[in-house]
Amino acid sequence: MGAQGGVNYLKYLPKGRSFNPNVDEGQDAKDANKSDGLIFNLDARDTAVRIIGTSNTNVEYTRGPYWGEWSGNPHAGTQAETVAEIGEDPWGRKSLLFISRNNQGNDFDGGWNGSNFNIDRTKEYRITFWVNVRKKGSSGTIYTGMYMNGGGFIHRTGGSAQGNPYFSYISHTNALFNEGEWLMICYCIKPAGTSTSWTQPSYTGAYRPDGTRIQIGSGGLNEGNTGGGGMFSSTGTTMSNRTYLYYSTDSSVEVDWFWPRMDVVEGNEPSPTDMLNNPHDSFNCNAGSGVSLIGIPSASPPTLTRGKYWTFNGSNQRLVGNNVFNMNVGSTGLSVVVWFNTSTFSQSGFLFEKGTVNSSYCLFIHDNVLYFRTKQNTVQKDLTQNNIGTTLAVNQWHMVVGTFDGTTKKLYADGALLGTQTYAVAIDTNNNGVSIGAYGGQGTNDYEYNGKIASVKVYKCAINQEQVSHEYNSMQKYFKTLA
Repeated sequence: MGAQGGVNYLKYLPKGRSFNPNVDEGQDAKDANKSDGLIFNLDARDTAVRIIGTSNTNVEYTRGPYWGEWSGNPHAGTQAETVAEIGEDPWGRKSLLFISRNNQGNDFDGGWNGSNFNIDRTKEYRITFWVNVRKKGSSGTIYTGMYMNGGGFIHRTGGSAQGNPYFSYISHTNALFNEGEWLMICYCIKPAGTSTSWTQPSYTGAYRPDGTRIQIGSGGLNEGNTGGGGMFSSTGTTMSNRTYLYYSTDSSVEVDWFWPRMDVVEGNEPSPTDMLNNPHDSFNCNAGSGVSLIGIPSASPPTLTRGKYWTFNGSNQRLVGNNVFNMNVGSTGLSVVVWFNTSTFSQSGFLFEKGTVNSSYCLFIHDNVLYFRTKQNTVQKDLTQNNIGTTLAVNQWHMVVGTFDGTTKKLYADGALLGTQTYAVAIDTNNNGVSIGAYGGQGTNDYEYNGKIASVKVYKCAINQEQVSHEYNSMQKYFKTLA
């Protein structure tokens, strides 16, 4: 995608490839080594994680992305027609995408269904999809819509109930889609009882990366079977979103989906410009069956401030995940990136650990020292920065990064290199989960962290100085204003 829109153009590249933002690397280079790059991504700004607990004040169900369940086709397709792969998101980064393809004739092709969630019928909702027709081919139609349970969805202009609502169904050969360009499409759902034939709000429509808006009902963006929007019925209880590729007869067709979300329109939601210009992350793990992340203790897990960060109490709170076998890096390369904010460096607090304590790799603070620890056989190796509290100020957001390229470890803070260490061995592997805010993965946990964590990323490659600097420089403006 390059530098379109001037937004976070840096690609996190597999090991051994250089970066030049002015050169188109070609699709073969972009598709190479998809198992490299981003393999774990937890971001409080936009995450599909559910923090499981018994206290309603601590349980947060974020508004997006609502990936939910997916299959080869929700009706009659095959598993091969929808896959989850690491690819380039709308900002040119390596992220988890859903990709729809056709492989069995003129029928239902790939697509996904979101998870059901409770609605407030008295409020207005915005539904947003990102779609990229990566390879147009000769045929196929893109459907964007939703399901509503407990009652029908009401047509925007006709006022009739629609049991199978779609906001649009667009031929992906339409001029609306430029091959390889992401579009962000926003639709509106009005409260139950709203009069018909309401005017589309200014936030609706399809947006190109440069901000150009195509209104619903023009430019190839048709109104589907709902009038391009609609109203909740008086009996609706839950809803989910969905997008599909239908009726393609061309096996070369590929459609990418990313970052679906729902927002209650109440003045606090990001504007379309914000969504275009500010990169968002989904929680993902390129690890087969994925990750189930749980907040501990269940009655009072780390507090998630919606869209900002988790707060850990330094006593007994942590996030623990399982099923992370693809996070075993051996000697192929590794990068761990953490944004955090703490009131004290005189603590023993783990930011992130893969596996049980001291069994693979981790980043942590202990008595004013920052550690990037790796383990090989019976030997653990620490790359450290002493007196980290003199390097980093308390009560401010900082980015720390530990990288390993197969021969050398490096430690960074706020984009600057702190130190290096020769390490020409393979990091030990295991399938014992991950932990954030404490050590130990799915084993015994301790060294609970006291402070805030907003983002944890793990790459199966060593990102370089330029990439580290760009990650810090592109995000520090956001974190400087984060309360």
